[in-house]
Amino acid sequence: MCDFGDGLLGPEREALIAAGSALIKLGMTDPAALSAEGWADAIVQLVQTSETAGVMAGQYMDAGDQRAACYTKGEKSVVALVSAKTHVPRQRATQLLRAGRTRHRFPHFHRALIEGKITTGHVDIITRAAKTADSRQFACSEKDLAALAVLCTPEEFRVKLDEWLAAADPNEHLDEFLRAQARRHFVWGRDLFGNIHFDGTFEPLAGEAVINAVHHREKELAAVRPEVVGAALAHDALVDLILGDASPKGHIEILYPQGQDPRDEQPKERIKLGSNPPTPNDQFLSDHVNDWLDRLDRQPTGPIPVPAPGGTGFGSVIYPKTARGTLVPPSVVDEMGGRRRYHPLDTDGNLVNDRPGGRHFGAVQKRMIRLRDNTCQHPGCQ
Repeated sequence: MCDFGDGLLGPEREALIAAGSALIKLGMTDPAALSAEGWADAIVQLVQTSETAGVMAGQYMDAGDQRAACYTKGEKSVVALVSAKTHVPRQRATQLLRAGRTRHRFPHFHRALIEGKITTGHVDIITRAAKTADSRQFACSEKDLAALAVLCTPEEFRVKLDEWLAAADPNEHLDEFLRAQARRHFVWGRDLFGNIHFDGTFEPLAGEAVINAVHHREKELAAVRPEVVGAALAHDALVDLILGDASPKGHIEILYPQGQDPRDEQPKERIKLGSNPPTPNDQFLSDHVNDWLDRLDRQPTGPIPVPAPGGTGFGSVIYPKTARGTLVPPSVVDEMGGRRRYHPLDTDGNLVNDRPGGRHFGAVQKRMIRLRDNTCQHPGCQ
């Protein structure tokens, strides 16, 4: 190899000759004669030489930028020249130029680039970090950071560099942490079907604690409820953590026509089958028959009137709702705990024992309007 000494771009020219020699040797080799290991070596060598050529292009771009070479081609910057003449994206051209300027700012990284030990990806990372790092600490540690970069992929180097930045300046991430704190929020909304949708951002400390608690509860629930998996399991775990019970205890409003109080119904005697005590099979048949009879009892015995548009719909139908007006199947209500309110209604859907209101609606009237209408009654408003 020729020794260019300290001439202009001497090390760069030497690296180019070495890369060119490797490419010529590789180009003269018949790929059909290569073994599997030879193919792997050829791939690695091609990638390394192409990366070296890219770095050398960046070095020449930097030197050409100082000599205003781009103006001879009618361009105002060397990045614009490369992008216009080679159709290389401006982002890639800028990356090459950034790698070419390492000889001024990061001499040890420049040497590693020339030797092909690191890539332009490492340079991108160190360039961004140098903008915020303590300049004195960075100058003292640049050699060690370059040695670290040689041992890491760009992704690994980014992680290690973040750790170094935190140690070099304990307040380096303070602003970022405070911004994360400021972004924390938790909002919810309700759709037309009564489903509740949550959205929010948790700051790192509280967020990780919440996720860990949910994951721990998921494992506990999975052991006793293997049929529930995925997102449904995470839902049950979060509900269980908040309410203390995986079965939520809601506030149920039961509206019924006057004179048909469902609380007056006497519980029916359960059917018993088999011997005394019953066998497991007899017990299963007994439960199955009684469940079927219970469902049959809940079926309407007569025609159900169709509510008129804008009408109350409460004249002759007993149907429970949540406190916000969402319909709940009676079979589900029977299995739910929580508070229940019973409201007798007249044929117009008004409370039987309601008292005349004053200037404003009372608390009970507000609740009943919400239960009756569920949404705004203005035409077209949902």
